[in-house]
Amino acid sequence: MENTRQQEFLELINAHRAVIYKVVNLYVDGRDERNDMVQEVLLQAFKGFSRFRGDSKFSTWLYRVALNTIFSFSRKEQNRIIAEKESQTFDDITDFSDEAAELYFHIKNLDDINKMIITLHLEGFSNKEIADITGMTSNNIGVKLFRIRELLSEKMNKTA
Repeated sequence: MENTRQQEFLELINAHRAVIYKVVNLYVDGRDERNDMVQEVLLQAFKGFSRFRGDSKFSTWLYRVALNTIFSFSRKEQNRIIAEKESQTFDDITDFSDEAAELYFHIKNLDDINKMIITLHLEGFSNKEIADITGMTSNNIGVKLFRIRELLSEKMNKTA
C-alpha cells in the first residue's frame, strides 16, 4: 500500500476506532481476548483496505470487516467462546447505569444476527445500511428490529 493510502487508512481508522471497540465488546468476553480481537480486526481492515472502493461509508465497511472477522474467529473457536460466555461477568462495565447495563446484558445474550442488527440500529444506521452490511433486505431488517425491540422490552420488564 502506498504511503498516501496508508495515511488515509490511519486517519479513517482513528476517526472510526469506536466502531471496532463497540462490536468487539458485544461479541468477545475477557479483556485479553477483546484486545486480541481488536488487533485482528485492525489487521483484516488493513489487508482489505485496498478493496474499499468507497461505495458505502467507511464506518459501514468497517462494521462489516469487524463482524466478518469476529464471526470467522467464532466458527474456528466455537467451543472456547461458549465456555467463556458461560462464565461471563460484567465486573469491568463501570460506565453504565443499572438500566443500561441490564440492556447491554440482554443485547449481549441475543443470537449473533439479532445482536448485530440491534447494535447497528442503536449506532444510527438506517435499515438500508444495515441491510447492506448484513446482506438481508431492508424490509427483513425492519421486521427483525420490531421483533428484537419486543423481545428486549419483554426481558427488561421481567426484571423490573
